Amino acid sequence: MRLDSDVLAYFQAEGPGWQERVNDALRAAMKE
Repeated sequence: MRLDSDVLAYFQAEGPGWQERVNDALRAAMKE
């Protein structure tokens, strides 16, 4: 999966666990 650099930076800025946060955000979008 490719992410724009600003999207990646947004999630990475909060430190470890950024991949799980991306997954959580995508899962939440699926439920909308």
